[in-house]
Amino acid sequence: MLQSIRDKSGSKIAYVILSLLMAAFMFFGIQGYFVASSDSGVARVGSAEISSGAYRERMNETLQRMRTMMGDSFRSDFFNTPQYKRQLVDQLVDEELMTQAGAAAGVAVSDARLREEIRKIEAFHVNGAFDGKQYALVLQANQMTVEQFEQRMRRDLAVRELPSQIAASALVSDADVDAYLRLRDQLRSFRYLALQAPVVGADQISDEEAKAHFLKNVEKYATKEQVSLEYIELNAATLAVPPADEALLRERYEQQKATRFGSGDQRLASHILVAVAADAAADAQKAALAKAEGLAGRIRGGEAFDAVARSASDDVGSKESGGDLGWIEKTGTFEPAFEEALFGLQVGAVSDPVRTDQGYHLIHVRETRAANFKPFEEVRSELEAEYAVSEREQLYGERFNDLVDESFASPGSLEPTAKALEAVIQKTELFDRDFGGGIAMNPKVREAAFSDPVLLERNNSEPIEIGENHVVVVRLLEHKPSLPRKLEEVSTEVKAALAIERQGKQAKDEADALLKRLRAGESLDALAASAKAEVAVAEGVGRNAMNHDAKLVGEAFKLARPAEGKTSTALVQGGDQRYVLIELTAVTDVDLKTLDAAARDAARASLKSGLASSDNEALRDALRQRVEITVHEDRL
Repeated sequence: MLQSIRDKSGSKIAYVILSLLMAAFMFFGIQGYFVASSDSGVARVGSAEISSGAYRERMNETLQRMRTMMGDSFRSDFFNTPQYKRQLVDQLVDEELMTQAGAAAGVAVSDARLREEIRKIEAFHVNGAFDGKQYALVLQANQMTVEQFEQRMRRDLAVRELPSQIAASALVSDADVDAYLRLRDQLRSFRYLALQAPVVGADQISDEEAKAHFLKNVEKYATKEQVSLEYIELNAATLAVPPADEALLRERYEQQKATRFGSGDQRLASHILVAVAADAAADAQKAALAKAEGLAGRIRGGEAFDAVARSASDDVGSKESGGDLGWIEKTGTFEPAFEEALFGLQVGAVSDPVRTDQGYHLIHVRETRAANFKPFEEVRSELEAEYAVSEREQLYGERFNDLVDESFASPGSLEPTAKALEAVIQKTELFDRDFGGGIAMNPKVREAAFSDPVLLERNNSEPIEIGENHVVVVRLLEHKPSLPRKLEEVSTEVKAALAIERQGKQAKDEADALLKRLRAGESLDALAASAKAEVAVAEGVGRNAMNHDAKLVGEAFKLARPAEGKTSTALVQGGDQRYVLIELTAVTDVDLKTLDAAARDAARASLKSGLASSDNEALRDALRQRVEITVHEDRL
């Protein structure tokens, strides 16, 4: 019922937007969709290619994020399935569709918007404010340049821009809010009778029944196929590396001192931007310069720099704070012309207009801070630990290559590989396809153990990743095939399975008979007496009630509102697998007059979010139908 509110308003907005976008595509982009070209990407969306590099980058980002979130429980094999790979490509396709649709609709991400969004990211903040040095450090730690990060940010903003504008256009009327609140806050009262399951013991199953069942299911009672393995393990965490050389540690300290262990000369700065594009016409350039010179004149005439910035700056990100840019170090975060002018000013000085790609800046230095670095002795242990990690990773890479080469060169034995790596060949106990001990607890190891190359061809496996920088190569040691068992061996197991099956059937038959009697007019109390059970009562229960079985509550809210003096009934299997008779007695609607404005606003926001999600999903589906999309699954 709640979904029906969303469906009624549907995705009309999305289709109106789509019709407008299609007109724009006709004039600006559609011709590219029919130009054939050869490429090596994983997909093509209209005329745009999704490159293999973009796909690998997204996959690596996903793996890293999930590894951080899941820790030791992380399993990379889940992400290596054709289904997940296709899901990832579909995400990239949807993003490209939205980017193209936004471009066709004239949606663009300005430089000012980009700077504003970057300044909001808390990872770049120090003491609650954007810090240029922190910005550079975070990007460096993630092995990204400023240009790479800003390009990615601009792309991500472009992907989100059209959906966010669609979300802003979602309309929710007061009547919609009322209907939603009536359904959401509705209360229901019901009574229910939990039936005791009949008891069927294995002794109630005859030998003839057991034999008939066994003969139909011989394979079900066979022994499990089992194997044991020998393996070589390579784990970066256990590799021994020589201690760090003192001179090397000092060299690393000098290389990283400016970005990690303190700060160089800094300036607490403010600026005013008069925006003008780098390729703007000469008249526009001249007008912007004249405006910047005029603002500089006002400041030198006595007006406060922050007041002028608030009234005249074109930098949305810093305008409200009086042009404040925080503490800035010469790290390349800002354009060279800007940094050169900034670090050439004295405290209190205001620069002449400085030209950058964004326009003309007036720069004001409020304070300076001298360089301050931690001494080498204070960070030596940290550098030494990092050195050990990097050396282990490097050694692991070398040993991994040796492992691959040797195990491939001698597929019929692990001895040459063990000798080359100076490793010990280890062994597992027997295990089956579903469970094992030691390394066989890892599903990837069990999958490899029962694969054709290992089980049938008796070759070494490929390296199997069982942790971060932790692999094994396995080889079959012993194989015990699945064998049929005699009825005498499994008679007890067979009778127990048949008893459970019969018990379930009897329970359902008895519950159906009681439901029939209830609907024929017998009272729930009378049925309870005959079943030697008690009727439970649930008064004024909401949709998300926690004090009754969730399946029962869900069923109660599915039942039709009972007529005056009547009840609605149903049979459901509860969370404890027992059958339960439900009798809905009353439905109580919320009094909308008792809800304050805050409750209504929250409901409206929830509905708008749902509508926006539906509209964007409808738009994506419609775009997928109208734009030619090709996915090369063989390249994933």
